[in-house]
Amino acid sequence: MLKIALPYIDQLRELFLETWYREEYKYYNIDVYYDLYKPTVTEEEGDYRSREFVSVYNNRIIGYIEYSINRISNIVMNVCIIRFSHCQKNQLAEMMQFSRDVMQVVDDIFMKFNHEKINFYCIKDNPARKMYEKFISKNGGTYVGTQRKNQKLMDNKYYDDCLYEILKEDYMKERRNR
Repeated sequence: MLKIALPYIDQLRELFLETWYREEYKYYNIDVYYDLYKPTVTEEEGDYRSREFVSVYNNRIIGYIEYSINRISNIVMNVCIIRFSHCQKNQLAEMMQFSRDVMQVVDDIFMKFNHEKINFYCIKDNPARKMYEKFISKNGGTYVGTQRKNQKLMDNKYYDDCLYEILKEDYMKERRNR
């Protein structure tokens, strides 16, 4: 079930701390150092700059979804999606719930909040990239291009970024055709 992340700050801090130095999370932690989770949405600032959600299954956080908003251009960017696979118990059911929650966020971006476009990156070597490309092809998205040696990760190596976008009009057309 998709929920606003703010009430789950303490649990998120613990979960993110558990991802530190774990090879399977190196593509999420896009940097050469780790920092404690800090919410981008606060009670003081609200959701003007970004939105954060947790995916919950059987009262446990199984994933986290965040994105930034450029209010002037009405574009969503810096999409961050992580499934906490290291703490899963019922993997298939949890994967299905997390997928539904990600789709709900995308639906809400275009239908509830009426944003015009989503831009997001994925490191080229990320094993999840195949899922992103499948998602893009099913939802009217486009591969825009690759930025070479754009990210440096915890292993101190440089990686290429792949840029993708989904326009609202293309998403809505694909959604009608489903």
